[in-house]
Amino acid sequence: MVPTLLETLAKLAEFVNAPALVQMLSVLLEAEPGALGDFDGLRDIAEYSALVNRQVDAVASRPGTFEPGRSYFFGHPAPD
Repeated sequence: MVPTLLETLAKLAEFVNAPALVQMLSVLLEAEPGALGDFDGLRDIAEYSALVNRQVDAVASRPGTFEPGRSYFFGHPAPD
């Protein structure tokens, strides 16, 4: 889901509803509102994407969380 949101954001950063994607990423990856929810990230999509990917890695590295690089649907591993 996160890669799809980032791809969409990269293509549509100037779109009026792009901030909604930023908020979705923040909700998915941050326990409390933080840097991922900052709309200023839309000014430099490459930098924002790197920040999101670092957060994905941080969340995935916590015990009991998802495996990095694996796809999930509604919290369950996707079939290979």
